[in-house]
Amino acid sequence: MNRNNMRLKLLLCFICLATGCSGIKPEDTGMKLKVFYHDKRSFNDIYGKLFTSQNPHVEIEVVSLNDYYKKGFSEEGYRELVKKEQPDLIFNFNLPSFVEDGMQIDLEPLLKKSKDVNLERMNKNMTAYLRNKGGGRLYGLSPTFQSKALFYNKTLFDQFGIPYPTDHMSWVEVLQLAERFVKSERNAGKMYGYHHNTRHAFWLVKDVAETEGLSLTDAKIRSHKGEQP
Repeated sequence: MNRNNMRLKLLLCFICLATGCSGIKPEDTGMKLKVFYHDKRSFNDIYGKLFTSQNPHVEIEVVSLNDYYKKGFSEEGYRELVKKEQPDLIFNFNLPSFVEDGMQIDLEPLLKKSKDVNLERMNKNMTAYLRNKGGGRLYGLSPTFQSKALFYNKTLFDQFGIPYPTDHMSWVEVLQLAERFVKSERNAGKMYGYHHNTRHAFWLVKDVAETEGLSLTDAKIRSHKGEQP
């Protein structure tokens, strides 16, 4: 088996945790793979032990990124590190940017030959999202993903005579709709209209900001020693 297929086997090992696909049989000797991850221990606990138990002759070198994070790791710094270290698998990267630089391998041909995974069993929205990020091609896979949804109680909306939420509403529209419950004469101060699954208003603001494409920091602004940010 060539190196590209070995990379895919390790990646599929990650995917197995989320999809329940069949085990991977050891086939190679003297093979070494380099992986970028947060730290070696967490990588081995989540992925490495499972993979090496089925592929004992494959050595995995984990490059811990925690030390780089502490130094104020930037996207450009990550790109330079990838070019220098030439890892086989990387995590938490800007997919479109890496694709433009030709730093990624198209997984589609390898997946078509694989007996360990079936793309049809994966979340189609997730693979469609990754293909969109890759310009129509599949350059990466995700072992996990998170999704959020807005649930509403139709009985309460009917009771208060308030129209149901609709698809593609903005945060402003959602909060304005929730406000109608508070201002309704039928409420008597017993209902708030909206509940965000968080303990602090900060996380609500953060979620709203991320929806609008905002982040906590601006990568274009860099402070230097002795200078005011």
